[in-house]
Amino acid sequence: MTQENFAPYAAPENVLRVLEKVHKNGLRGKVDADFMTQLGINEGMIGRTQRALEFLGFTDPADEGAQTPLLSQYIVSGEEDAKALLQEAIRKSYEMVFRAVNPAHDDRAKIFTAFKTMKPQGQWDRMVTLFLGLCRAAGMPVLEPPLNRPGKVETSAERTARKAQKKQKAKSPITTPPVDPNQLALPPAPMRTLDPALVGILGKVADLETSEDLESWIAMFRAAFTFVKKLTTKN
Repeated sequence: MTQENFAPYAAPENVLRVLEKVHKNGLRGKVDADFMTQLGINEGMIGRTQRALEFLGFTDPADEGAQTPLLSQYIVSGEEDAKALLQEAIRKSYEMVFRAVNPAHDDRAKIFTAFKTMKPQGQWDRMVTLFLGLCRAAGMPVLEPPLNRPGKVETSAERTARKAQKKQKAKSPITTPPVDPNQLALPPAPMRTLDPALVGILGKVADLETSEDLESWIAMFRAAFTFVKKLTTKN
């Protein structure tokens, strides 16, 4: 990655699914978005997985999804040699982290602190999960195993339904029917005393589907809050 101090934050299960697949069956073509979709990786997770593979040196960021000499060697290696190559990739890519901590001796809290120099900010917890998951998969000793947060796998039925819904939305213009004020339903009693802004926030949260959607929304909300506070402080 060209971004300074970047660290990936993909689900380790998605990254390892790609590596295990190409190691077992070889690779024809590129490790691109189509290939990851075929492996069942959710569309929203593909970009993160691609950046993680680039960060580790398995794919070429200048030629999206193209395998590097490291990945070519990894594919033809035996089980133990493949683990050794993954270890080498981890130690080289995460050199800035390893200079401060050792996952064999340091707990998750210390490793989390070591990632606070990495970008993007707000994704440190996910960075740690990926780091520990990769270390463990490579056979490296880990004091505190990563949290079990499997990457979301999209079934073929879900993928078909999502594409159909997207196509339907593109064809159908969004229209808002006229509202009769006399027919507006009052919110439930506990909601009537809440600030209208808070009611709107709760409505947004109710629309979120996954915990990852929630975390992304919270990070966006936190950034907006910080920006507004800076403006009000200056004024």
